[in-house]
Amino acid sequence: MTVTGDGTRWETTEPLTVGVNGNGELNIENGAVVQNRLGYIAQKATTTGKVNVSGTGSTWINTGALFVGNGTLNIKDGGLVESTTSMIGYPADTVGVVNVTGNGSRWIDHHNIYVGYTTDGTLNVSDGGVVENITGFIGNSANSTGDVTVTGSESLWINSSGLIIGYQGNGTLTISDEAVVTVGAQQQDGSYNGTTFIASAPGSKGTLNIGAAETEFAAAAGTLKTDSITFGSGTSGSIVFNHTDANYTFSAGIKGNGDIKHLSGVTTLTGSSANFSGVANVNGGSLLVSNVLGGTVKVNNGGTIGGTGTIGSTTVSDGGILSPGGLNTIIYSRMATFGAPFHNQIGTLTIDGDLTLKDGSTYAVDLSHASSDLTKVTGTASIYDAAKVKVTSLDDATSYQTGQKYKIIETDHGLTGQFSDILNTTSAFLDITTSYDDYNAYLNVSVKGSGNSGTNLNPFSKVARTGNQKSLAGALDSLDQTPGSASLSLYNDLLPLSEDDALQAYQQLSGDVYATAQGAFTQTNRAVNTALNSRVRAVTDGVAAPSSMALGYAEEKKAAKDERFAAFEPKEAFDTDRFATWVNGFGSWGKVSGVDGGSDTDTANGGVIFGGDMMVGSDWRVGVLGGYSRSFFDTDSSNGASTNYHLGGYAGTKWGPVAFRTGLNYTWHNVDTSRTITALGQTLSGDYDGSSFNAYGELAYRLDVGKSALEPFAALAHSRTRTDGFTETGGTAALTVDDSSMNTTFTTVGLRASTDLDIAGVASVARGTIGWMHAFGDVDPVSSARFATGDSFSVTSTPVDRNAALLEAGVDLTITPASTLSFTYNGQIGSNAYDHGANAKLRVKF
Repeated sequence: MTVTGDGTRWETTEPLTVGVNGNGELNIENGAVVQNRLGYIAQKATTTGKVNVSGTGSTWINTGALFVGNGTLNIKDGGLVESTTSMIGYPADTVGVVNVTGNGSRWIDHHNIYVGYTTDGTLNVSDGGVVENITGFIGNSANSTGDVTVTGSESLWINSSGLIIGYQGNGTLTISDEAVVTVGAQQQDGSYNGTTFIASAPGSKGTLNIGAAETEFAAAAGTLKTDSITFGSGTSGSIVFNHTDANYTFSAGIKGNGDIKHLSGVTTLTGSSANFSGVANVNGGSLLVSNVLGGTVKVNNGGTIGGTGTIGSTTVSDGGILSPGGLNTIIYSRMATFGAPFHNQIGTLTIDGDLTLKDGSTYAVDLSHASSDLTKVTGTASIYDAAKVKVTSLDDATSYQTGQKYKIIETDHGLTGQFSDILNTTSAFLDITTSYDDYNAYLNVSVKGSGNSGTNLNPFSKVARTGNQKSLAGALDSLDQTPGSASLSLYNDLLPLSEDDALQAYQQLSGDVYATAQGAFTQTNRAVNTALNSRVRAVTDGVAAPSSMALGYAEEKKAAKDERFAAFEPKEAFDTDRFATWVNGFGSWGKVSGVDGGSDTDTANGGVIFGGDMMVGSDWRVGVLGGYSRSFFDTDSSNGASTNYHLGGYAGTKWGPVAFRTGLNYTWHNVDTSRTITALGQTLSGDYDGSSFNAYGELAYRLDVGKSALEPFAALAHSRTRTDGFTETGGTAALTVDDSSMNTTFTTVGLRASTDLDIAGVASVARGTIGWMHAFGDVDPVSSARFATGDSFSVTSTPVDRNAALLEAGVDLTITPASTLSFTYNGQIGSNAYDHGANAKLRVKF
């Protein structure tokens, strides 16, 4: 039967039964309303029934009780059901199910709801559905089983008075994925004053699952808002924490004799559970106590117990961890020796009873604020032979140069045994030991070789190998030891590292990227000089000159012997007094080999140069240029980019076969860098300016041999680069970098050649250059820097190659008498670095 439509109403003062003697179904939809006295879904064990209430405004009103037998009640898509006392799983030998799903879907019972009244019943609240009642009973009768699941954000079960999980039968409540169950009346502080009972009566069983059941995969947690949880006199009662949350708080106090089972996630118990007399089994995840938890605690393989409160007698078995202190101690994994430094919340955990650390167990300790984690034991502490201690972080505000002694276990009635090992203590710089007396255990930490003098230690210098490493290590050794300073924090963050990890950290800490940047500027300068020189060669009858994209006008006078090669005859353009403009794009890529412990650097740059020139007098061609480019350099742990603006001038002339070419240019650099210090978990940023000045001159001699031409040449160039000082941001390892400069001179000798070709009927010119470039002056890029305190240090990057080969090759193809397609490669190859560039141009005359 279907009742549908807004305004449609079916009302009776008699009971309404869906499934009297057979199978029945009722659909209430699209705003329709049905009202009756008692409601039955499958009145007998031999019948079945289904009621669907769907859509906003659709309502089923039971002025009396509602019974769900062998059937299903679905409330969805904003539907509403009202009742006064509801029983799911009635009569005997039936299985009843109620599903409340979707935002706006509600079931309001004005008295109590029984899930599993006489037999089995299930209630599912999901996806924003809401159920309201006075008291909820799950597993009401001795032979009944009730199962309630509340899951999904905004899903809510409101119990205005109380909640019983396992009254006389078996009951299970699972709350997951941000769903909420409330018990009692809400107080001004947002808490609820009701009591939740688990396994209330003799013979009953009750389980509360936060996240997922014990046999299922962990799920996101939901919340139970109740003043307290009381385990009754039933056969078994348990609270299961099997969730995925990294910071879950459970505020209810726990009373009575039951089981707490922690399987996954990080849970903090904040309520007072002094009257708990059962067993807390930590089989996985981390259970933290910030108040009082009575009973006993058993920590098994994969589990961690911690916090700053008080717990009962505790046994930590093989694979279990005892870690007093705050939340961060537990949830952050460690790397390297102690791990990437994360300064935790230390604290004291009190054990009101005895402590037993069995073979294979671990006691995890954090050091901070001139103190350490501490476990206080009111009884005795027993440390088995194969128990271990683990230091998970150092105190960033305490100097270890004179050694520090921390009490980590304190007992009232005695301590027996000793830890067999200190885990992960592969530090190249620290001595870590334990010591004991009759009542206490201590942890002793000092810089290696410190004794009690605290002088001339230089721990970081002792493992340095290369020049850069030694320079940096000297600065690290000189860092200020003032408690609480950023310098001491950096110093202590490095102390736990092994020798291999320290050497890797040295390279990342050094800031050699700033020396590398100067080399990158040199490559950018070379690209600008190549573009400038190409233009001057083109207007001074140079051999193998790459074409520039000139914009100008010339009379169509072809003087070449072969008309197909007229496009390459430069004389008409050179002889004119007209002003000409040109543009030249460039791009290159390369690699600089790492030296002195440094990694290789990949470089790239690209940009555009434009200019204009004209005749001055009868022999000189003079011009100006400007341009824009971007340069990039990238190492394993650093990268940078420079935005460059170029301005320059050039001139050229010739006296018969002899040509003279010269030019100068100035470049402004704006540089952004990023460095990653893996061992510290820091990313540091730099932003600074720089400049480059370049001047060059060249003499060349042209020799024509038939259709070919040769041009030996000699050149002299000078380059000056300068970078401003600046200070990085991003962490304790940030550097203040000094301004720096380099003055490098280059001499080049070589030979250029070109020849006319006929390639498949297309007039072409092949051209090439080979040269030897020699550098002298400042060829070692150096960067000087310092940390917040301590000595300055200097690091060098890969030297500029003193000797390098210069190569250029290209071809110009005459597509039509007025258009030319050109391809050009140029490169610089040395023992330390290489750089390759290429471009293609289409030139059209009109």
